[in-house]
Amino acid sequence: MKNLSLKNKRPFISWFRNCKYLKMKNAILLAIILGLLISCKRPNATTDSGSENGKSEKAILPPSSVVKNSADQLMVDSLPKNVLINFQNDSILLADVKQIQKLRILNNTSEPIVFGDDFILEYYANGAWHKTNNGRQFKVAQYTLTPGREYVMPTDLYFYSTIYKLGKYRISKPYRTANSSLSTQNKTTLATYEFKVLTPPFKNMECKVFMSLSKNTVKISELNQPIPFTIINNSYDEIFFGERQTVEKYDGKNWNKIPFDGIINDIGYSLYVGTQTSEHSLKLHPEQYKYKPGRYRLVKPFSIRNDDGIKSMWKDFTLYNEFLVVP
Repeated sequence: MKNLSLKNKRPFISWFRNCKYLKMKNAILLAIILGLLISCKRPNATTDSGSENGKSEKAILPPSSVVKNSADQLMVDSLPKNVLINFQNDSILLADVKQIQKLRILNNTSEPIVFGDDFILEYYANGAWHKTNNGRQFKVAQYTLTPGREYVMPTDLYFYSTIYKLGKYRISKPYRTANSSLSTQNKTTLATYEFKVLTPPFKNMECKVFMSLSKNTVKISELNQPIPFTIINNSYDEIFFGERQTVEKYDGKNWNKIPFDGIINDIGYSLYVGTQTSEHSLKLHPEQYKYKPGRYRLVKPFSIRNDDGIKSMWKDFTLYNEFLVVP
């Protein structure tokens, strides 16, 4: 066999090197894939910083109807040996009560516990706690939580109870031990947690309800254009109002109502304290009334719900905002 010349050897060497490079490349790629697969495999529990004050670590479990026992259980020695519940924060903004809250349930006892979706919510007023719901939900699932483990349960406070005011609340979670006898299975214990519902007023503003027109001077040629206006609630109560509004003209002594012949939408609005504004528009209907230059004002009624304990009392108020009609 003839010896390969150097010229003929070079393609063979290049091919060999390419094969060796591809094998190394495939091996590296395979190692990366195996590493990803291993990292994606989740353990039975992971830990985070736990409570906001950093006093303890907690085992956060994925959603499951049954929490299984495992070797990495985490007991919290610095906490009472009870079933403990809490929300992520000790206070909830009134505007956020319609959102699903995350209720953390920690079994810091030595026995498994069983609980359902039900809870009891109470409001504190006049030195006593008043129940705001019947303690039941539509779901009837049962959950088992082993000692030293925590379960995060989505809880709808707004739908299954009544939160529409500021103040102090407490939520209670019924549970029983999983190993209880048949005679005591219907007996439950309550884990209780207190929290506040609050809302910060707007800064640098007086604590009251405001109404503001987008412009205070209107030309006669612009009367057919809606005038936007804003209602701001910076009081300590929730306010309610509808589409009803009137326009009055000042004759030099008195304010006189301008007649309106039309349909008013029966729509109700609620506005929380210092958390949002409500945008609306004033329609002057120049086809029904011949406006002349002068002083006018928008009149807007609203109501405030004041709560004395568990009894609701309504008080009616009126907002005014003047504007000028010019040629």
